Amino acid sequence: MQEKIATLLSKIERQNEEEISWIVGPQTGRMLYYFVRIWHPEIILEIGTSIGYSAIWMATALEEIGYGEIITIESHDRRFALAEANIKASGLQARIKQVKGHAPEVIDGKIPQIDMAFFDATKQETQSFFDAVFPRMVRGGLVVVDNVRSHRFKSMLAFIEKIHSDPRVEVVEIDVGAGLLLAVKK
Repeated sequence: MQEKIATLLSKIERQNEEEISWIVGPQTGRMLYYFVRIWHPEIILEIGTSIGYSAIWMATALEEIGYGEIITIESHDRRFALAEANIKASGLQARIKQVKGHAPEVIDGKIPQIDMAFFDATKQETQSFFDAVFPRMVRGGLVVVDNVRSHRFKSMLAFIEKIHSDPRVEVVEIDVGAGLLLAVKK
C-alpha cells in the first residue's frame, strides 16, 4: 500500500475518533482490501459510503490489480461531501463513483451487474439492500455485510437468520471488526 494512502487512512481514523462517522475501522478495512485482492471483482457496489474510508481500502486493491470500479452510495449530505474530499485526496477517484441517494431506489435499474457488494448502512434495511442487489450479482459474486455481531440482536437478526437458510447462497460469518457476514451466490 502506498504511503500516501496509508497516511490518509490514518488521518480518517483519527478524525473518526474526534467525530464519529461510522467507518469500518482498520481491521475490517484491511479485510475488504484482501477480499478484493482475492476475488478480483470488476464492479463493487458499496451501500453506505460514510466518509469514504472503506471505499478507499477497496479502491486501493482495485488499483493494485489494475482494473475495477466501486459504485458507492451515501444518502447523508455531510458524509457524502466528506467522502468526496477524502476520495479526491486519495487520488483514486477514477476507481470510485459516488452516488447520492437511498440505496434501494438508486440501485433499481441504474446499477449494472455486480461482482461484489458491501453493506454498511442502515441495519434495519439490510434485507431490502440484499433483495435489490442479489438479482444483479454474478454467479460466484460476494456479498459482505458489516456489523452482524454488533447489531445481531438490535436490528439484524431476521436478516441473518433468513440469509443462513437461503439456498441460493453459501454463508459464513467471521469475527472481524464488528462481525462480517459473507454470502457467495451459487
